[in-house]
Amino acid sequence: FLEDSQSSRCALVYNQASMLAILACVCVSMANLLIPAFPSPSILGLEVPFAVELIVRFIVCPNRPVFWFDAYNLIDCLAILGSCVPRLVGILVLHSEGDLAYACQIFSPFLFLLRLLRRFEHMQLLTSAFGAAAQALPVLLYTLLLIALFGASAVYLAEPRDVVPTLQDALWF
Repeated sequence: FLEDSQSSRCALVYNQASMLAILACVCVSMANLLIPAFPSPSILGLEVPFAVELIVRFIVCPNRPVFWFDAYNLIDCLAILGSCVPRLVGILVLHSEGDLAYACQIFSPFLFLLRLLRRFEHMQLLTSAFGAAAQALPVLLYTLLLIALFGASAVYLAEPRDVVPTLQDALWF
């Protein structure tokens, strides 16, 4: 339900609603930055469902240590912690918003937009393609090294010693 938007009609509606809520969070957090008189706790009502979703994801995850190595879960944690916690601490404990809350508020639109990455299936496909290409990279580097060493050896044997005095010069050539 949370991962596959095509699994049911409710999942599709939830996916679309969460995308709209994320965009609303981006708009509200930008308004917090651009309009100083904008009520800053207003975004907390939009962030609570995302925190609940993250907690549900953690509870139903079969392997909890692996949960923390998923990039999408880390982005969700950063988005929630970076926007809620400093603001709540500033309002409840200090009775004003401090520099930490403002610094986190500056990055909150960026973090909320990163939360949309989970919703884009093509981005997940692109990420897995880069992972597969990275796994093939050692074989490609090995092949490149073989070709370079064979070519350098052939140049070293074919050229006179006054033109190519060492194998290192042939490799550079």
